[in-house]
Amino acid sequence: MAEEKLKKEYFEILLEGIRSDVKLVLEGHAVLNKKIDNGYAVLNQKIDNGYAVLNKKIDDVKELVKAVDKKVDQNYKMLDYDIKQVGKSVGEVKEKLNEHIRMPAHA
Repeated sequence: MAEEKLKKEYFEILLEGIRSDVKLVLEGHAVLNKKIDNGYAVLNQKIDNGYAVLNKKIDDVKELVKAVDKKVDQNYKMLDYDIKQVGKSVGEVKEKLNEHIRMPAHA
């Protein structure tokens, strides 16, 4: 009987040690889960901030492109007008030259 009691006490002590070890492992997992969750939260915040910065830069580029498009359109219209004026002037010079050539001194 004494031997059985000793075995029982030994196993109870052994089980208590195992319980303690399991409890420590579970507490460690809880701490790690919290660290992982905090890490994800920080990472998600950084990603969100990065998207906000990128979206702002994209919007800025869109505005610049619109401004450049407007300037290009204005320059195109000005050049188109200038080309028409040059064409008109060339026509006038050609007409005057033809008139000059028809003068008696050139006949």
